[in-house]
Amino acid sequence: ILDDISANYPGTRMAELATLTKANYYFAAGDFAFAEQEYDFLIQKFPRSRYVRLAMFQNAQAALASFPGIEFDDAPLIESEERFRQYLAQYPGSAEQEGVGLILEQIGEQRAAKEYEIGSYYRRTGKTGAAWLYYRSTFTNCPGTIAAMKAAERLRAAGMGVEEASAH
Repeated sequence: ILDDISANYPGTRMAELATLTKANYYFAAGDFAFAEQEYDFLIQKFPRSRYVRLAMFQNAQAALASFPGIEFDDAPLIESEERFRQYLAQYPGSAEQEGVGLILEQIGEQRAAKEYEIGSYYRRTGKTGAAWLYYRSTFTNCPGTIAAMKAAERLRAAGMGVEEASAH
């Protein structure tokens, strides 16, 4: 029914509410890919809607929630980071209240952990050159993260000073 409303009454308040209802339903049901699509649709088709701010935040949350963990592809993590940054730029006051800065830090930690784990995988499989490359990258590109500290420890243990690692 909601699809019919959106299709048959485009640009109306009824279609806007139908889209929001579908997006919220998919989000609550844990179908984050469909939630993202519906929130995107609302943002694109109803740019002056009073629900755009909510849709942007929920869209970023849906992208983040669809990231299954560091063992998997990090595309949803990258997408959520970009969406949270857009939200922060457009709604700085709301973003501060909703803890977007902290969310972005957590995303940074997850991205760093993923990069570190790739290095660990290469180390376990005997491909130490690739491992050191990922450890260096984690240390250099993700400063201040737990993974960067672990990477520095691995590099030191291999006889590669951290200063030396950042110079390469």
